[in-house]
Amino acid sequence: MDALLIPEKNLADSLISTYWRYSHPVFPVLHRPSFMKKYENLWKSTESFSLSKYTGNDILLLAMINVALAIGCQRSEHCPANWRKRDAESLYRRSVRLISAETLDSYSFEVLQLFLLRVIYLQYTPFASRCWSTLGIAQRVAYGLGLHREAPESMGQLEREMRRRVWHISVIMDRQVLACVCAHCLVIDMRE
Repeated sequence: MDALLIPEKNLADSLISTYWRYSHPVFPVLHRPSFMKKYENLWKSTESFSLSKYTGNDILLLAMINVALAIGCQRSEHCPANWRKRDAESLYRRSVRLISAETLDSYSFEVLQLFLLRVIYLQYTPFASRCWSTLGIAQRVAYGLGLHREAPESMGQLEREMRRRVWHISVIMDRQVLACVCAHCLVIDMRE
């Protein structure tokens, strides 16, 4: 799986379906119809996935798809249990290779969604520090985009709703991850 930009379509469809079934209802970071339209168009527009032909927005979409697939892989009933962790980590690493916080010169709402998806993935891994750091980046991006303020009336209803939804998810995740990190640190302190 490491050599590909995304897995073959049947596997990707299965993993993305698992993402929608288990993760999206709890953390609806993405607007399903909009995301799925882009996802399906990606498959229609390409015969082979060569990185050189993609633009910045395509790379961002590929990074988002890979992390959503990683989340789906963590819970997939179609993958043997001993492969889930390895394959999910491979998909996550691919997302990070495509877009890294260190290489971004500007942030957007989609970048914020990408980082929140990564936090969702990292919550179910042993990487508490990485989860906390990624959430910190997501929080700064959310503030930078002004999501903590009321959206202007000139914005469309969908955009206003997604801004509200993503802001509230980032606040909830901040509380949840803080509790998990504190509990993790407490366990480590007790061992010492």
